[in-house]
Amino acid sequence: SNPAIQVRCITCHRGLPRPVLLQDVLADTAAARGTPGAIAKYQELKKQYFGSGSYDFREGTLTQLAGRFQMLKQIDDAIAFAQLNASEHPESDRVEVQLGDLLREKGDKTAAGDAYRKALVINPQNQEATRRLGELGS
Repeated sequence: SNPAIQVRCITCHRGLPRPVLLQDVLADTAAARGTPGAIAKYQELKKQYFGSGSYDFREGTLTQLAGRFQMLKQIDDAIAFAQLNASEHPESDRVEVQLGDLLREKGDKTAAGDAYRKALVINPQNQEATRRLGELGS
């Protein structure tokens, strides 16, 4: 038989008074104070909570947030969060591909090509980056 799981406040709240996902905190902050304010909030929360389990600072959080702004057609905001993600996770080729896609959507093919090439430096096996570079003719 499985032992009963004991659920406590920390299970959901992770040490926070309001158990809100980091991407939701940042989206709300961007709505209230703009993307620069949200990026400052990210840095402030990371300094205060990194390693505590209170917020998820892995690349997926900013990837999803950039995607949310892309769906809203707020491409400059999406790019800003993808750039933050790239600086926070320089080991991630996936982050560079997303950044390249956003830059390409904006029409900046040169910067998009740079991002795809950087993804290939990180991971030469990244077929998405290779394909996107081919589509750009770079």
